[in-house]
Parts: sequence; structure tokens; C-alpha cells
Amino acid sequence: MRIGIIGAGKIGTGIIDAIKGKGFDFIASSKTAKAYKGVFISDDNKMTAEDSDIILICVKPDKAKEVLDEIKDEAKRKIIMTFAAGLPIKFYTDIADVKVVRVMTTLALRNNKGAGAYVFSSGFSESEKNEVRRILEALGEYIELSGESILPVVTAISGSGIAYLTKIFDIFIKEGISRGLTKEQSEKLIIGTIKGSLSMMEETQPEQIVKQIAVPGGTTEQGLLALEDGKLEEVLKDAFDRTIKRAEEIGQ
Repeated sequence: MRIGIIGAGKIGTGIIDAIKGKGFDFIASSKTAKAYKGVFISDDNKMTAEDSDIILICVKPDKAKEVLDEIKDEAKRKIIMTFAAGLPIKFYTDIADVKVVRVMTTLALRNNKGAGAYVFSSGFSESEKNEVRRILEALGEYIELSGESILPVVTAISGSGIAYLTKIFDIFIKEGISRGLTKEQSEKLIIGTIKGSLSMMEETQPEQIVKQIAVPGGTTEQGLLALEDGKLEEVLKDAFDRTIKRAEEIGQ
């Protein structure tokens, strides 16, 4: 099946990075970009939709209706794979006669390290679902959900979560620099620490890792007490609440 990518922003170009050279047949279009890393990008969304079997909508939510109105005839009875945050499947099926898979992802997809979830509308054959899964496997690790109601939670954990975690990492880097490390040294240490943490989490539950490191009377214990005093858990829960609320607002 041929893939048509509409939109050449961060998600669209990230998908190009992820699937280029991996055996996928794809074309792309955008109203702004003309080329990306040797890939020709046309300005004709209608042609992209007409010449594709699976159409990837990679525009911002406020541009999705404009794009869908433009291509609805060419996209008729085809598969739309949408990466526009917040917009429900019904948004697309009310405008066009299409089958929809709604995807929540992260920008790390450009490195084949995306993470998120997806939901199918009705009408998909098993072979069509497998084609969609094959694309997602090239982008990273994704879980299939039976309904859309839980997607705002996925947005908070992975879609927005990568920014929240990176913000914390950035604080660590800056603290290292302010206390005598060079920028290069501090970045190398935090990246190594992140990789080490992830490797441990693949084998051990997070709570157990904390217990293993935070020995009574040790340095880590004091730091954890400071995090408790600062109500870190409450702050992160508030971040989740606000993210989920905004995702639900966009979908209304």
C-alpha cells in the first residue's frame, strides 16, 4: 500500500525520517515545504490523497478540517491515519467517507523511538489493520486501544510526557553546570543516567529501583525527602490533570 503524508512539520518530517529507506512506498505534500532531505514534497494535497492508499494527516489540529475538506473526495473509502492531537474519529467521519486510525505519538518517532497508542474506527479488515501496524512498528512502540476515551491519558504520559521528563533532565544538567561541571560533562552524565535507568526498568519495577538506591541514612534518601517536601507527586499529578483537560477540550 502507498502512504501519502500530508503536512511537513515536525511529525510529517519525523515520519519521513523514520520510514525512508525501509521499504515503504510513500509520497508527501505540504503547503509550505518543497523538499526534505532529498524527498520531494508537492503542494498538491489532493494528488497525494488520490495517489495513496493510506493517508497520514500530520497537520496541527486547527488545520485538520481545512485539509479534510480539501481531500474528502480523493480520500473516499480510504484509510486516514491521523496524528492531529485531540480530534476524535467522528470529526473525520462526519466530513468524509473514510476509515480512520487515530494515533497519539511523540516526536521521538523520527528516531524510530516514538511511543503512544492508536484506535481504529469501524470498517477495517484485518489486513488493513496489519498495514497500519507495520507503519507504526517503524515509528516506535505503540499500544492498541479499544476506544478513544483513554487517549488523553496517553497524551499526558507519552505525547506531552516526553517534554515533562526532558524538563527535569534539563534542570539536572543546569545544576551540574552551576556546581562545577562543564556542559558536556553534565549532559554526558544525565544521558548515561537516563539510559541506565531505562535498562533497569526493563527488568525491575520503579519502586524497587528506588528502594535499592535509597539506602537508609544515605545521600539519595535525603534527596527523596526534599522531593517529598516539595510535593513532587502533587505537582506531576497537576500536570497530568491540566494536560488531560486540555486534550479533552480540543476534542469537543
